Amino acid sequence: MSVNSLVAKFSENIKNEEPLYVFLKTHLCVESIMIQILEKNVPNPKAIKFDNFNFAQKMQLVHALNIIGDDMREAYNKFNRVRNDLAHYHNQEIDGEVIEKLYNTLPKDKKSFAYEFCLGNPDIIGTLRGFCTLLVVYLVSKGDYIVYKVSE
Repeated sequence: MSVNSLVAKFSENIKNEEPLYVFLKTHLCVESIMIQILEKNVPNPKAIKFDNFNFAQKMQLVHALNIIGDDMREAYNKFNRVRNDLAHYHNQEIDGEVIEKLYNTLPKDKKSFAYEFCLGNPDIIGTLRGFCTLLVVYLVSKGDYIVYKVSE
């Protein structure tokens, strides 16, 4: 799927009122963008099946390529740890405490951007939307590293 299609789909998904839905759809979007980044930046991408890598491995590779900076690495790591907790612990949910912990992993200079993405709605879902939007926009802003292609 092209980056434009991913962003369009993300823009629709982020409007959902259910925090779990927003969180999981963002995770899928971020992972898809990371795959495109890796496909463009590895010298022989056909030699590696990135779909066989887990999120953490993809994130490490994107970080090793200096596309995700040190300042944002912890936010993506925490984001993935929360996703793993959701998958492995039946009582885990996306609540205000989890969202605050996610938000607090952001570097100070990025928190204001995440707040702007809340669109003046700093409640639980608004803060989550701001955090998730920042993760997607941060990767998309690395446009030189993304494969702009139309494929499914």
